[in-house]
Order: sequence, then structure tokens, then C-alpha cells
Amino acid sequence: MENNHIPYDTDAEEAVLGAIICHDAYPEISSALGHYHFSMDNMRVWASCKKSFNDYGKTSVQLVQDAMKSSKLFVKGDLERIEVLATKSPATVGKSLDAFIKRVFLNRERREATTNLYRAISEVKESEDPSSTIIKASEGLMISKSGRKAGTLKEWMEETEYMENFLSVKEKPMFSGILDLDQMTGGFHKGELSFIAGRPGGGKTTLALAFALFMEKNGFRPAFVSAEMGIRALLDRLLAMKAQRPVRLYRSGQVDMVPDSLASKSIMEGMGALSDLDMIFVKAHGLSPSEIRSALYPYIAKDLKPDILFVDYIQLLKSGNNREKRNDELGEITASMMQIANEHDCHVCCLSQLSREGGKVEPQLHHLRDSGTLEQDANQVIMVWRDSEQPNTNLTSILLKVAKNRDGLTGTCKANIDFSTYTIKE
Repeated sequence: MENNHIPYDTDAEEAVLGAIICHDAYPEISSALGHYHFSMDNMRVWASCKKSFNDYGKTSVQLVQDAMKSSKLFVKGDLERIEVLATKSPATVGKSLDAFIKRVFLNRERREATTNLYRAISEVKESEDPSSTIIKASEGLMISKSGRKAGTLKEWMEETEYMENFLSVKEKPMFSGILDLDQMTGGFHKGELSFIAGRPGGGKTTLALAFALFMEKNGFRPAFVSAEMGIRALLDRLLAMKAQRPVRLYRSGQVDMVPDSLASKSIMEGMGALSDLDMIFVKAHGLSPSEIRSALYPYIAKDLKPDILFVDYIQLLKSGNNREKRNDELGEITASMMQIANEHDCHVCCLSQLSREGGKVEPQLHHLRDSGTLEQDANQVIMVWRDSEQPNTNLTSILLKVAKNRDGLTGTCKANIDFSTYTIKE
């Protein structure tokens, strides 16, 4: 049976929402109530009040209406109801408001208890051992207090505050900057794991750095974990990207740095831009995921948590455990990287090698080197390989194949990379 045997206390709910809208009472009220205490109509208003407070630190008729409009999850009459609710606010937010909060709170407790009791009665009617069934049912009556183990979808929606979070939180995906690729993948999302796989020299590191720069430009903080290249070599590449100059030629002396020349000015300006980048680098030669996590802790403690973690590349990491089979070790490493994504609410993008066979033909998921469970654990797998028939120039056409995408499209697109400046060209 449903828990609607006890009706919602509409008057009390409206008084509480009116107090939030008119008296900025959200902090006080939210310590006692959540969206699951309200009827469906009022639940939408509650979520909009929460968004208004989180975005602006206050609430008003206009701000709550704007929050509701931005969610795009409202029905006819909702915006007008907010104006009506503002007239239902108690004159003060003292004892009278406390009484309304208590009424809403107790009504929800009564509904949940009634639901559990009816469920227990139903189980007793069909039980061959009624006494034991009653005991077990009584143990489950307070399950919401200790953490739910099983429940209906409605119960889980309440437990996880699903609707409230859906309305109030809009996660902005992190895009790569390659339009065709972004349209397929839908961007990179926090709490997920992806792979960029290719043969040595195929452009994996260049792509990852280009993605990182584009994301940093759009307000995200990337971290780059390098288990292959030295930090100085990575800085050279980033400087080349920023200065749009072949930095390696100047560093090696193949091209002279002429004072006050256009190239010299570009490189010095690139140096300045480089030092301003909001990026974290981890030197990870021979490190395990736990050691990488430890290296990031000081930045996380300073509220400099990365939004996305690029790992170059996963086959060079160690698990910290002695495993006879490399596939088993990589499975542990992948699980640890997924744990980092979940614990620190970031995306982890691991670069991976392809087998030799994968460099000769269009790569498939089974071409991931020492693949093991890599393709099973990933939300996205992007394969990178070069078009074999193209002129020998700095501008190289590469093919990007989204071979796996749990929440989007798969397919292939092209990108052009200028390997003299490590830049993706349109």
C-alpha cells in the first residue's frame, strides 16, 4: 500500500515555503526538512528555493522563479504558485514557524511509518512463522534512520534526494575542444573513467595536453600525471602550444633566438601565459595509484582539487602488489583510478597503449595492450590512429574513434595536429 493514507499537511508546507521565500529562512529550515517532506507540487518549489539560496545566498519571489525557470522542470501554474506561497508566510519566523516545521516533519514520519506497517501486515498475512516475521518487520521499521539496504524506487529517490539534486545541480561537462568528438561523447563527466588509446607517437599525449588546455581555459582545473615524459618536456610542449612556435627547435639550437624578433616575443608571452595556467603536474615514474593520490593530497587540502586527471600512461603505473599476471595488476590499477574519480569527484582519463596489431588496422577494443578489464571498467574509450596515406608535413590527420561510450554515441571523426607546435587545427 502507498503511504498516502495520511494526507500531506498542505497548510504547514505552504507556510514553511512562504517563510523561505519571504524571510530567507532556508538555512534554518533545511536543517530539519528535505524535499521528501513535501508533496510533489511543493517539492518542485523546495528544490527551486534551494537552488536560489545556493546560487545567490538568498531567496525572493523573483529569484525562486528564476531558479525554477532555469531547471526547466516545472508545470503550468508553478511560477504563479510561488507568488501565492509568499502570501502564506508566517508574520515572523519564530515559534509559529517552528510549529509549522514540526507539523511537516511529523507528517512525513507518520507516512513512512504507515507504509512500513502496512508492508509488515502484508508479510505477516502470508508468513508461515508470523512471530518471526513481526520481529524482522519491526527491525526494518527504522531502516531509514540507519541507512537503507533495499527499497522501492520511491524510497530510494527519497533516500538519495534524487529529485532535489536533479533540479538543483547542473553539472557542466568538460569538453575536449574537438566539436565532432564532443558531440559524440557528450564531454567528460566527474566520477567517471575514460581511456585514450593509441600506438607510440600516435598523438595521445598531444591530445591529452590539448584537451587539458581547452578545459583550463573554460574554468576547469586539470591535473596531468606523467609516468613517461619528463616535466620539462611537457613544459616544452605546452609552451609550443601557447607561443605557437616550434620550441624544440629553439631549445636544440637548430633555430636561433633573435632578440626582439616576433618569435622571441611570442615565446616570452607564451612563458607568461604558461605560468598563469591553473594546472597541476605529477611526476609519476613508477608510482602506484595510491602514491599518485598522496601526491595530490596537499593540493586537495588547499581546495585546489583537480576536475580531471590525465594519466600518461596506465601501463607504466604499478599496483603496489606483486601479481603474476600483468592483466590482474592492470585490473587493480584501473579499479584504483576509478576509486580516485569517485572519492575526489573528478574525471580520470588514462592514456593507454595499443597492441602492434592495433597500429596496422582500424583499432578495436581488444587491441588495448594488456587490456584485461580496461575496456569493461571505462565509461568511454577513444582510439587514436593516423591516416597512413598522407603527405609528409607537420600537419598530420589523425582519426579518433569513440569505440565505447556508455552514455552517448560511438563513431569516428578526424582531427588535424600540427606536431611542430602540438596544436589541434581546424
